[in-house]
Amino acid sequence: MTFLWPEALVAALVVPAFLAFYARLEKRKRTAAMRTAGLYPFPHGHGPGSATARHAPLALFLASLAAASLALGRPQAFVSMFAVKGTVVIAVDVSGSMKADDSSPSRLARSRELAREFVAAYSDEFRIGLVSFGTNAVAVLDPTTRREDLQAAIDQLALHRGTAIGSGIAAALAMLFPDSGIEPSTLAVKTAVPASSSEPKGRVLRKGRSPGSYSAAAIILISDGESTAGPDPIEAARLAAKFGVRVHTLGMGSSEGKTMRIGGWSMRVRLDEAVLKEIAALTHGEYFHAVKPVDWPRIRRSIRPDPPPKTTATEITALFAAAGAAMAVAGALLSLLWRQRVL
Repeated sequence: MTFLWPEALVAALVVPAFLAFYARLEKRKRTAAMRTAGLYPFPHGHGPGSATARHAPLALFLASLAAASLALGRPQAFVSMFAVKGTVVIAVDVSGSMKADDSSPSRLARSRELAREFVAAYSDEFRIGLVSFGTNAVAVLDPTTRREDLQAAIDQLALHRGTAIGSGIAAALAMLFPDSGIEPSTLAVKTAVPASSSEPKGRVLRKGRSPGSYSAAAIILISDGESTAGPDPIEAARLAAKFGVRVHTLGMGSSEGKTMRIGGWSMRVRLDEAVLKEIAALTHGEYFHAVKPVDWPRIRRSIRPDPPPKTTATEITALFAAAGAAMAVAGALLSLLWRQRVL
């Protein structure tokens, strides 16, 4: 423990000074009692223990003075805490094929359910962002711990044309690394891969990170895997691997697919598991077929906040002030109860 105003601790000298004064006063009382037979320091010479009645209120009063003196010095305690939380970006496919009902009630509705599941389970533990992608990728909500905002954003996801999985991955990376200047439509990166916050400030990693090595963040990609627009999703996965970010993929729909009418055309839309599995493999993530319950704890174990616990000074003046006030009140009440006066 340290103090912001250590010079104020001189006020604590009042405690031994008062104690010395009280000891001298007690000595005088004992001397007078010996000279006058039958005279006691307290009326009737009884109470809930003569010594306790004499000294307990004073002890509480002196303790309150000591606490108040320490409070004047503005004490600080050093507390270990995580400087930042882990960050997860959920990227949701909102293309027309997500209207198919081979994932009940539809691929998009099931995607919303999965996103809500993750938010409900982990919004207190992680900052969570939301990206949607059709022909283009859109940053729907920057990473936050506000569960209500996340749920509202998920509920507003609506269908669009096209499927740009590569842009969705890149937009999620841009949300995780806003200073890197990632362009979702082309996968262009203006700066090198930044170092993590636990590494020297301003450092960049020219050769990138090892795949899956950036454990402070992850991307959860929810899609049926059929990319029809934007950059190559495999190249986007390689970019995520260079940043060390794991991409966990959740496959929507079935390999048999569903026949739909899109833009006046009849076409069969299928789940392309091969692409989603390759994205997960390249980034050291996990693939899950979302018709089954998703193993969220398995995904959670791959995300660890960065940097490690940081020791931070926290002022605790209020605790000492409150303790001092409580002891002063307790001493006064005991004195009134036992001696019918305050000290």
